[in-house]
Amino acid sequence: MASTLVSWMRYDTLLLALIAIVCYLLALLTSSLCVRWVLKEELRSEINSSPRYATIDGIRGFLAFGVFVHHYVIAWVFLRYGLCCAPQHNFENELGRGSVAIFFMITAFLFWGRTCAKRGLEIKKFFISRVFRIYPLYLVFVSLLFLAVAYEGNWTAAEPTSAIAKEAVKWFFFHTPIINRQGMAFGGVAWTLLYEAWFYLSLPLLAIVFLQEKTFWKKALAAGAVAGLFVINHLSFATACAFLGGIVAVYWTLDAQRAKLARSKTATWIALACLACLGLFVYDPFNAAGIALLTVFFVVISSGNSLFGLLSLPGARWMGEISYSIYLVHGIVLWLVMNLLARIPEFHPSVLWLAGVGIALTPLIVLLTSVSYIFIERPCIAMGHQFGKSSHGLFAVQCGAWTRRQTGRALAFFSQTR
Repeated sequence: MASTLVSWMRYDTLLLALIAIVCYLLALLTSSLCVRWVLKEELRSEINSSPRYATIDGIRGFLAFGVFVHHYVIAWVFLRYGLCCAPQHNFENELGRGSVAIFFMITAFLFWGRTCAKRGLEIKKFFISRVFRIYPLYLVFVSLLFLAVAYEGNWTAAEPTSAIAKEAVKWFFFHTPIINRQGMAFGGVAWTLLYEAWFYLSLPLLAIVFLQEKTFWKKALAAGAVAGLFVINHLSFATACAFLGGIVAVYWTLDAQRAKLARSKTATWIALACLACLGLFVYDPFNAAGIALLTVFFVVISSGNSLFGLLSLPGARWMGEISYSIYLVHGIVLWLVMNLLARIPEFHPSVLWLAGVGIALTPLIVLLTSVSYIFIERPCIAMGHQFGKSSHGLFAVQCGAWTRRQTGRALAFFSQTR
């Protein structure tokens, strides 16, 4: 069976690449139509504005969608062969893991860059904004995950209630144990949030070590705390090294001449060549070769290179806005669709079905995650900004008033069209 799988994947690698390209183009088209015809003018104006890191906003959506394609291939192989395994070819594997590595670089670039600029961190404001950015949609994700596990377990507890409660608490802190002795239906992306959380917690400590004039023992204590957080959470050193690519980009872009050089056409072709080398010759990006290639690519992007204008398109920018929703929500959609397909008597996991279902799912993913961003993510991000600025006041009163106001605004987001 395994040899058959490998030969099938090799035979259809080109076809899988073509399907992925079609899905990417369809996702960009759907996103562009959302910006043009669906979004309210206020939100549309924000998308069409020119923030400092527009190209990073533009790349986020392609990265999140790459994770979707990666997991779609895994789900399809499971339906066809009954094997749950990583894609066998570099291209399909890099769509997922390579995208995650660049997400880590984006995190390091944005937050280490801001920390360097201010020689420190506004700790309260930073952590409040991160909590409101990550947890609202993540809690919805985990709730749906537990419902799926209960469904797959026929609503019967296979473990003591205390054990399931402990597993739930671990999921709250981004650890991902098996729940109720059931395989994870769509929880394969949560592990990356543990690395993100480690970086966030380490950021003020790293500022003490590298940016502030502190005594040696304070620097040593801060460095020890960073290492302790790393060890306690059983993180992989090779995976965590991806954050270094973002830090390299911070110092590269500090020089205006270097940044200008990275925006040239030659740099664009170099960046694309790095991606091609990654897809052709590197299976796992979390090694020296993979991180080096991705770092060169990311340095070019973070310097403002739009890859011949692709990353500056409004559709790409909107996909960037909804990238976290794409990242979390696509697994739910895949689980539901694959369960439905398995119950259709006429269904056969052929390549034709692979292409058809993937193409059909693409606009659904974009539209569904647009809704989740507008009604869950965006209001909670705004709430985090509001509470981060507040130094006093009753939380419950602020929360209630803010929620009523934002709910009214959210319900009007789709009411205006051009």
